[in-house]
Amino acid sequence: MSLSSNILPALSALVVVAVSYPLWSQPAKNPSLTPPGAPADQVFRTMDQVEPRIPVDHVNTPGDATATYVISKPGSYYLTGNILGESGKDGIDIRSANVSLDLSGFEIQGVPNSESGIVCSSIGGYTIKNGYVTKWGVDGVVASNTQSEMVITEVHASRNTQSGFNLTEGVVSHCVASYNGSHGFVTSRTNLTSCTAEHNSSSGFIVSQGTLTDSLSTRNDSRGFELSQTIATNCYAGWNSHDGFRVEDARVSNCKSVGNGLSGFEVIGGSSVFNCTASSNAHGSTVEAGILVDDTYHPTVTDSSEIRGNLCFSNGTGILVSNTGNFVRGNTCYSNYLNPTTLRNFNIVSGNIVGEIVKLNPASSAITGAGNSGGGTGTTDPFANFAD
Repeated sequence: MSLSSNILPALSALVVVAVSYPLWSQPAKNPSLTPPGAPADQVFRTMDQVEPRIPVDHVNTPGDATATYVISKPGSYYLTGNILGESGKDGIDIRSANVSLDLSGFEIQGVPNSESGIVCSSIGGYTIKNGYVTKWGVDGVVASNTQSEMVITEVHASRNTQSGFNLTEGVVSHCVASYNGSHGFVTSRTNLTSCTAEHNSSSGFIVSQGTLTDSLSTRNDSRGFELSQTIATNCYAGWNSHDGFRVEDARVSNCKSVGNGLSGFEVIGGSSVFNCTASSNAHGSTVEAGILVDDTYHPTVTDSSEIRGNLCFSNGTGILVSNTGNFVRGNTCYSNYLNPTTLRNFNIVSGNIVGEIVKLNPASSAITGAGNSGGGTGTTDPFANFAD
C-alpha cells in the first residue's frame, strides 16, 4: 500500500469537518460595553440632561414694548445666532435673578434710536459671557442695580453711542470696550481683571470703589484711567489724549503710563503711587508731569498723598508737586526736559516731606567683581530720591 493512499482519506475527513463547523460559526465572546451598574434602559444622556439650556428667541423669551427679548425666569440661556435690535428698545432685558447668558460667540447689534444692548434690571446673580454687543443707541451692557452680583467675561462692547459697560457690583474679566461714543468702562464696587479699553471718545475706565488688575487703556480721547477709592495693580495707560491715570483717594502700584498728552499720573489727596513708571508724558507743559500731585481743582481735598519708588523719564517734568503735606521718597527721575535745554526732574513746593535728592553720577569708573569701587552714587538716606 502506498503512502498517498493512507494520507488522502485523512485529509478528506479534515476538510469535511472544517466545512461542517466553520470557525466563524462559533459564538462571539466579546466583553459587554455596558459599564457595571449602568441603568439597563439608558446609557447615554442628551445635552439637555447634561446642562439644560434655553435658547433666546421669540418663543422662549418673548419681548415687550421696551425690549426685544425678556428673560423673566432663572436658568441657563444661550444665543443660536446674531440678534438685531429694534428702535426704542433694549436688546435683552434680564429681569430675573440667577440667570446665565451665553452669547455663544454671536453679536447683539443695535439699530438707530435703539436703547442698550443687554440690561440687567433685577437684583442678583447674573453671568454673561462670550460675545459681542455693538452699535446700541445708549450703552452696550448695563447692570446698574446696587445688588447686581454679576459676572461678565469675554464680552466685547464696541461702537455704542455712550459707554461700552455701565456696571455696579460684580466681577468683570477679559472684556474689551472700544470705539464707544463716551467711556469704555464705568463701574462701581466692581472688580476688573485683564480688561482693555481703546479708542473710546472719552475715558477708558472710570472705576469707583473697586479693584483693577492687569488691564490696558490706550488711545482714548480723554484719560486712560479715572480711579476713585480703588486699588489698581499692573495696569498700562498709553497714548491717551489726557492723563494716563487720574488717582483720587486710591492706591496704584506697578503701573505704567506712557506717551499721554497730559500727566502720566495725576494724583489727588489721600492717594498712593508706588513702584510705577511714567515716561514720555506732558511734553512742553509747565503744569503737567510724569507724576503730578495737585489739588488746585479740588480745594476741599486736604489728605496727604505718597509718591514712592517710582521711575520717571523723558517727561516734560519728572515729579511736580504743587500742594503741601505730601510724602515724596525713593523715586528716580532722569532726562525729563521741559524744553530742549531745561532739565526738570523735580519741581516741589515747600511744605512737603521729601527724601534727599541725590544727583546720579553720570560717569562712574568701571566696576568689577563685588567691590564698591566704581565711584557710583551713594547715600545713607533710605528715603532718598535720585536725579541726573
